[in-house]
Amino acid sequence: VIVVGAAAALELCAPAAPVLPLAGVRVGLVGTPAFTERLARRLEALGAAAVPCMTARVRPLPPQPGWERLADGRSCWVVLTSRNGVGCFFDALAAARIDVRRLHACRFAAIGPATAEALAQRGITADLCPEQATGAELARALCAAAGLGEEILLFRAAESSPEMRGILTAQGFSVREYTLYKTEYAAASPNAEADYLAFASAGGVRAWFSACGAAPKGAVCVCIGPVTARALAQQTGAPFLTAEDISAEGVAECILRAHRHKKAQEE
Repeated sequence: VIVVGAAAALELCAPAAPVLPLAGVRVGLVGTPAFTERLARRLEALGAAAVPCMTARVRPLPPQPGWERLADGRSCWVVLTSRNGVGCFFDALAAARIDVRRLHACRFAAIGPATAEALAQRGITADLCPEQATGAELARALCAAAGLGEEILLFRAAESSPEMRGILTAQGFSVREYTLYKTEYAAASPNAEADYLAFASAGGVRAWFSACGAAPKGAVCVCIGPVTARALAQQTGAPFLTAEDISAEGVAECILRAHRHKKAQEE
């Protein structure tokens, strides 16, 4: 190949691939596929390697007695606290042979934007969604929004915290609780090397420490929010991180900030 004239000054090599901000970082994941798959996509886009360390399987439970309350025409609040819960709720409606059009008197509350999005995909816009995606914030928002005599129906996981129900009953609301599913955890790669270990729930924290006893050596734990952080603080005295935004994107951003801070200190 002979290059003549001004073309000889051109760079003919392929440009170097950009160095992504989390290149070389390994992040262990603990949670259900609905969470870990979203987080893995975000982390891998930033250059990190996402490693499932403990997976959670959602086992739907059969509808409990009392589901006919939803379709009796009396005003009530239907409260859903996860994307998984939304899926199980509509599956249970079908199993109980309840036509969704009979829920015209129900108003829907979602614990956060991910749950509200899952509801929207089913054709229902959440009537209530608190700014912070925690059970306590949702309970306080319900106390302000629910009318006198409106019953509140909680649809959630078997292992859910009693905090939300406690706040509502303390304010005099009538609350019914229905168990939609049980979350079952299984170790995938408990001995994997990781720089960070991300937890999507308090249940995941308890399951991990029950099975493994400690985080991988050298790994910094990252919690999706304050409820998960409280559960982790009960298990370890080691420093850990808590995402500002309760979402997969919030966890990824928390890891990105921590890694940049660590690199700046090393330099």
